[in-house]
Amino acid sequence: VLSAFVRDIRTVDPNVSGFPVKHHDSATQMWGCYYGIALYSLAAIALFLLFDFLRPGQKLLTVLPPLLVVGFIGYNSMQRSGSFNLNMLVSIYLGMVAFVATVFDVRNLRDTLLALVPPLGGLVMLLGLMTLLHVDFNPLNLIALPLVLGIGVDTGIHLVHDYRRQLAEGSADYNPSGDTVNGVLLTSLTSVVGFGSLMVSAHYGLRSMGIVLALGVTCCLCVALILLPALLVLVAKYQPASLEPVILPKAKPAESGDTALGNAGGNAANNSGGNSKASRKEQRRQAA
Repeated sequence: VLSAFVRDIRTVDPNVSGFPVKHHDSATQMWGCYYGIALYSLAAIALFLLFDFLRPGQKLLTVLPPLLVVGFIGYNSMQRSGSFNLNMLVSIYLGMVAFVATVFDVRNLRDTLLALVPPLGGLVMLLGLMTLLHVDFNPLNLIALPLVLGIGVDTGIHLVHDYRRQLAEGSADYNPSGDTVNGVLLTSLTSVVGFGSLMVSAHYGLRSMGIVLALGVTCCLCVALILLPALLVLVAKYQPASLEPVILPKAKPAESGDTALGNAGGNAANNSGGNSKASRKEQRRQAA
């Protein structure tokens, strides 16, 4: 309604000012800034995840060629119109990086998307809980959304690495290890306690920021411990044979000379002990 009102007024006087116009302009600019922050944080997280899952020889080939193409597009846009759309360039770059990573190995993109399940699913749950609790967005608690993304993705990284380790060791299915679950649980709960301390603030903005952060990290934790392990179990069970990790044979440690002599001596002692026991039995039979 306010956008339509300001648009109609500016058809009469383009230079009109006043509280409604200033409020509309500041809100529009703030929304654009937060949209860019969310896009850039998600792009950075996705790139770091891909860089983590890619093999050493694939990292530069995945990141650099799309960067050169996007730089060329931005340069042409600057030459023609004098400006460029940074959000569009970031989106193009992400799409090209995802395509190149998929060409090398589809598991790279698959594991990246699996690691993003906790933060993205946690954000969806957070929006639903905010609606139920009647918590509205404001300039302060909007800052919490990139923080929730950055903290929530840690849980996904730990679980996906645990999944890859178990399959590389030859496990037929996936069962979250106790150490990984304990680490995810403790790190998330300490974050909830730290951010939750803002809820006792007398300032409404800080209090709402603490509520959003505590709820967001808790939602990411629930998704990481309930939904993501189930997805990893399904992926491990139904993935094609071509996508299964290569299981390297474990080399048996070579026995040292002392160990071999000790084993030989133990076997000889066992044999001599067995012979002596057998001879004693024979003597008892003869005596009887």
